[in-house]
Amino acid sequence: MPDESTIKQIVLIVLIIIFLIAISIGIYYIVSNTNDSSTNSNISPSTNSNNIPSTNSNTSSSTNPSPIISGSSMIGLCYAYDRTKYTGNKCIDFEKLIGDDFRKIKAAGYNYVKTYWGYFGGEYGCLCDYSKGGMYAKVANDTGLGVVLGLNPSIYPKDQWGFDVRNCILESISKNPGAVRGIIVGNENVNGDINVARKIIEVYNDLKTRISTNIPIGTAQQNGFWVCMNNPTKGFCKCNTDCQAAYKLLYNTLDFCGANIYAYPFPGSNNKELNKKTLIDQFNELLPILGKKLWITETGIPHSGGGKTLSSSVSVTFTRDIQADLIGRIMEWHNVNKDVPIFLFEAFDEPSKPDNVQGLVVEKYFGIIGE
Repeated sequence: MPDESTIKQIVLIVLIIIFLIAISIGIYYIVSNTNDSSTNSNISPSTNSNNIPSTNSNTSSSTNPSPIISGSSMIGLCYAYDRTKYTGNKCIDFEKLIGDDFRKIKAAGYNYVKTYWGYFGGEYGCLCDYSKGGMYAKVANDTGLGVVLGLNPSIYPKDQWGFDVRNCILESISKNPGAVRGIIVGNENVNGDINVARKIIEVYNDLKTRISTNIPIGTAQQNGFWVCMNNPTKGFCKCNTDCQAAYKLLYNTLDFCGANIYAYPFPGSNNKELNKKTLIDQFNELLPILGKKLWITETGIPHSGGGKTLSSSVSVTFTRDIQADLIGRIMEWHNVNKDVPIFLFEAFDEPSKPDNVQGLVVEKYFGIIGE
């Protein structure tokens, strides 16, 4: 049996070992916390939730919506060009007019708007104000809307009045960072013409070399042409080789392929289930054709008017109830297909449009927001 002196030595050794272990554990936690703190301080400042590099030193307002990219849950309204009122060549206060309209769109619950032009037409003498970077983008930025700018490729880079369309688009982006969420080059203008498709690609390539942000650029064409792209027995082409080649070129090059889809000639305007089937079936038809590149750039139904179509003896009538029902069906579809951006046609009525289109009085009455 060890003596008392030996026991004291053993106890002392055990205490020393415990003390050394405690010191080691303390050092470990201090080093670990220091590393974690250093890692966090390196990550946080560079994190950009929108993943959009700024085009200049000014960052966009936090009121702007998230970018329109694949994976976004987004629905917006189309905003027609001839909505801008004018008298002869005298321009009114466009900023106030567009601002009032955009605020109505925002109040109606929409965060995105699609225009058909990127600036105000030179024929009215109301050109892009470079100090504001383009009126649509300026007002969208002020009202917290994301805007998709339309662009006619036939007047790019300058229109017939010598106005620099390209510079206006670039100014819209640089002076209102975050407001411009897409560019649509051409609207229902290809019609199977491969030369027009090539012009769209030319504009696309030029813009891509000049825009530093990841703003998507695409086009908007009738859905029937996209359908015939891979199937010569369907859609609008029936079946010209150049026609198919035109849409394949667009599909293979652009960031997105916009489809304008209607239940036209609205055979079931008085039959809500038929309206839904006629329209939603076309949505579903395009999903496997265009995949993640699909944008629905126009869709909707009138809230007033009617008549007999040239191809049918059935008289149809449109009401706000019919319009609201179909928009509700579109929303249901979008809840399942959130990756597909949708623009409803349209924000407001257009009284200047013709009274009769193929037997129907409808063109004036697509406005979703009443006035």
